[in-house]
Amino acid sequence: MIELSLPLHADWTGGLTTAAYLDRLLSLGITAVEVQLPPTLRAEDIDRWAALIDQARERRLKLALHAPLAADSPIWSHVLTWIGELATTPVTLIVHGCTATRRAPDLVAQTVAYVYALLTRLPPTVTVAVEQSWNKGAAAGLGGMIRNLRGDKLQGRIQRPIGVGSGMGVASQAAPQPVPPATEFDPWLKSSRWRMLRRTDGFSGTGTRQETLQVVMEVNHPNCVIAWDVAHDWLGGAKGGVADWQSAASADFLRRVAYVRLHDVDDSGTDHWPLVVGNVPYASQLRPLLQHGFAGVVCLAIRYTPQTHMFGDRWHVLERSLAIARQVFRIN
Repeated sequence: MIELSLPLHADWTGGLTTAAYLDRLLSLGITAVEVQLPPTLRAEDIDRWAALIDQARERRLKLALHAPLAADSPIWSHVLTWIGELATTPVTLIVHGCTATRRAPDLVAQTVAYVYALLTRLPPTVTVAVEQSWNKGAAAGLGGMIRNLRGDKLQGRIQRPIGVGSGMGVASQAAPQPVPPATEFDPWLKSSRWRMLRRTDGFSGTGTRQETLQVVMEVNHPNCVIAWDVAHDWLGGAKGGVADWQSAASADFLRRVAYVRLHDVDDSGTDHWPLVVGNVPYASQLRPLLQHGFAGVVCLAIRYTPQTHMFGDRWHVLERSLAIARQVFRIN
């Protein structure tokens, strides 16, 4: 059975208590959450995050922990402690490939060793989902600039999808709504500007489908699967230099996908937008996955920031994106 999930962060509740926020998420019909772990925690925040995880479990929400980008982030000691306390509960731990400022041939090997070492420390109830990233550094050099310039020139000649859903036939998006002054959500995201400056210079050991598949195959463990981030996949083709990128992944790749992260990308390449932009061709990406019998969790990895106020109230935006996801995945 395919289950829908939304991100969960202790600072992203829009002023609601954790209990009220979780209940509001449940009212949207989700059955899972993806806890967005920060790189480090202040001592006074440790109990707050532990309580967040406990309250999600109390509501019988399926739990995924999204690890920080860096494998050496200080929060790892807390993550392993929490997972130890959840030893009887199935948990998905989403991890990224090892990164570097330049493309290096050993990044895949480093990631294999890192994931394998993690699996030896985790209980058998934990599934490690290796997230496909994209080689952001490839978009920053001269070659990337030329590709992006060419893409901008061609944009007017490319047939854009009509409406949301990348050609799924969903009704086209409504006119932008005025910023609702009473819903100033997520001040942490507003002040940090999504931490984008930390995320634009890296090459990843899982920067392409092929690298992600190679990591999972070489780890060769039943608890090691692929977390397919379809927007990062598309960015890797559009901006990351994968010249022969196709929307449909290989059968070998699809057979190992057990978790999906779904979000859209604006025209500048900024990700984690609601499913209303129409740039990421997620319908054509995901159709072959359904044909392979996918029955995992789909997380709508959406960040509600001031930029997305133009699409309306936070909860309206989430409801609309969930409706599109249900149509794509044929969920009643």
